[in-house]
Amino acid sequence: MTENLDGQQGKPSENDFKKMLTGDRSFILLNARKLTHGHLVEFQLDCSSCGSGSEHELNLNECLDDVKPYPHGDQRAFSIHAGPGTIHFELSTGETEIKIAKAKNPEINTKLRCMKMWEETENGKFPINLDVLKSKWIAELRKAIRSHEFKLDTVVRVQCPSCNALSNIDIMGNLDFLFPHST
Repeated sequence: MTENLDGQQGKPSENDFKKMLTGDRSFILLNARKLTHGHLVEFQLDCSSCGSGSEHELNLNECLDDVKPYPHGDQRAFSIHAGPGTIHFELSTGETEIKIAKAKNPEINTKLRCMKMWEETENGKFPINLDVLKSKWIAELRKAIRSHEFKLDTVVRVQCPSCNALSNIDIMGNLDFLFPHST
């Protein structure tokens, strides 16, 4: 499934996967799961409203049917004008995901703090400290990043049959996604 990626002959190295864009990695993982275990993911819901348990089948095809690819293909670096200057950024990769996973106190800006962002000057590229940006510039940055990203929604709504409460479930965050029948 991963041989000959991006025109490169053979199997990619672990480092190649780390450099791969996050959306591409997720898309490969979803398709690998579908090929190895099928398109249905069994999910055990323990309702947070009434406490009852129920089983549900989540369909990976629904996620895959709604995928929207990167609007600019393989382009990774973009920039926006924010305040008095220009902020350059690179889309998230596997390396970004590793940094996010290692974050001790994740918060709303964790992804931004883990992404490559810089300003270009006469003296070269300099990393941007998110703490010195105004909140409206950060909001503009988030919007720009979203507009350039791969769109893959792996969250489905599951309804409890006992009380009809709805729960949002991330298919990929479920242990049965990769290891069916292990829970």
